[in-house]
Amino acid sequence: CTSCERSLNYATKMARMLQSSTCEEQRSVVRFLWAKGHKPSEIHRDMRGVYGDDCMDRSNVFRKVSARWVPKNLTDDHKGQR
Repeated sequence: CTSCERSLNYATKMARMLQSSTCEEQRSVVRFLWAKGHKPSEIHRDMRGVYGDDCMDRSNVFRKVSARWVPKNLTDDHKGQR
């Protein structure tokens, strides 16, 4: 069927590695996948498959994720100790 072929072609194009990307783009991807419930190691693995050698390193993915959830989870006691 024609629509199935179009979907397959689209999926094939989407699976290709990107030739270039910006830091902002990669941070957005981390934020999006984290919001969907992906673990940091999964996020990095998926991004590595898309961005290749231009992918941010694993520690930066963990840092971006940690920077988002830590302040939200601090109790008033923890905040007072800071």
